[in-house]
Amino acid sequence: MIKTCKICNESKPLIMFAKARNAYDKVKYLTVCKACKAHQIKLIRQKQKVEKINSQYDPEEHAKDAFKDDPRALQEVEYGRVTRNTTNLFSRSILDEFG
Repeated sequence: MIKTCKICNESKPLIMFAKARNAYDKVKYLTVCKACKAHQIKLIRQKQKVEKINSQYDPEEHAKDAFKDDPRALQEVEYGRVTRNTTNLFSRSILDEFG
């Protein structure tokens, strides 16, 4: 049986595709061939390796004097928690007579 890979668009035998079972225990073949899937995983692992190297601890970045506050922030007034009071307007209506 021949199946077409969604990434490389090549027709390959069914044995070149990975198998999985669905919720009803029926065998389904994935839409990506094993070679394309392996290539995708290789790229993902390379990307993760680069991200791991870039995310290593930098003592200069985490020093106490690494980031300076804006001088305007020292003069800023902190108000704390601000609450809003509702405005109640009492008026008479026709429905007040019935209640």
